[in-house]
Amino acid sequence: MPKFRKKPVVIEAEQCTEQQNIHTLEGIMVAQPGDWIITGVKGERYPCKPDIFAATYELVDADTALGRFVDELREALEDGGFNLCALDAAVDVNDPSTLFVNSATIARALED
Repeated sequence: MPKFRKKPVVIEAEQCTEQQNIHTLEGIMVAQPGDWIITGVKGERYPCKPDIFAATYELVDADTALGRFVDELREALEDGGFNLCALDAAVDVNDPSTLFVNSATIARALED
């Protein structure tokens, strides 16, 4: 059976402090205290249990996320003639949504 990886997207989430009814695309769901209420990329909202949330998401901090990405990329492509300037132009550290660079951007950086 083929395997799939979840696309890296930036979402907004807040932890629930009291029971709430959440209007989701599938109908009304109940969020319990401790659950996370996620707002997806299209504005949809849904509750997520804390253990699932912790296993699936990490806090996006522009400086550390960008630094980690660049460090990992440098290590992986150290001898490949990678043009980091081409990638840097596509990433805005003030906009966390640009931290997840797509494969086309990386391919262009590799070609330069």
